[in-house]
Amino acid sequence: MIRPAAVLRLAVALLLPGLPALAQSSADAEMRFSTGVMHLREGRIESFVRKVTGRDLAPTLRFAERLASIGKPTWVRFTLVPGWTDDPANVEGIAKFVAPMKNVEWVEVQPFHQMGAFKWEALKLEYKCADTPAASPELTKRVIEQFRAAGCRAR
Repeated sequence: MIRPAAVLRLAVALLLPGLPALAQSSADAEMRFSTGVMHLREGRIESFVRKVTGRDLAPTLRFAERLASIGKPTWVRFTLVPGWTDDPANVEGIAKFVAPMKNVEWVEVQPFHQMGAFKWEALKLEYKCADTPAASPELTKRVIEQFRAAGCRAR
């Protein structure tokens, strides 16, 4: 699907979940999309991602570094989850990782909400964030400013 879109000169964004197969893909495959969208939630690699998803963040970080090395435009999404990802040291860890990457066009801070809770129930999976409150506007502003202070374009 990506190749026909390129022929038609359509912009193609690839949501990059950090799957090992993507992290080991060829340079040719990396060039078939216009923009990468990466989800980075955790500056302390093992805590949030492993606790909630059971997955390792390292492949995502390696792929982010590969995209930076080839200059592929990338957006970073930071999911702000109160009590999980809002610690200033965590935000600083991600900001320090992302800020030097010249290919990162935006860091989008996405405040946590409960609108997707039904999916976990439908899949009969434990929803570990069931009691987590939504991120407040004040907290969201603080995190956006923290990314900006590190040199990131954040919104």
